[in-house]
Amino acid sequence: MKNAPLQRNRKRLRYAFTGAWALFRKFRDKDFSYTDCTSFAVMERLRLRTAFAFDRRFAAMGYRVEPAL
Repeated sequence: MKNAPLQRNRKRLRYAFTGAWALFRKFRDKDFSYTDCTSFAVMERLRLRTAFAFDRRFAAMGYRVEPAL
């Protein structure tokens, strides 16, 4: 039972990486890095709508960006 938190984290990480890879392939014509896509996947999973970022990639995906660009 003490490995249960580790198992949950593995599932979350697998979801993030799988989701990121799917987004990376889907938007291969965009200038998104794999790190950007990982952020998008995690934000989607957590239902976050605002990103603290200094580039326009998050805005291009429909997220609100702070500080405003």
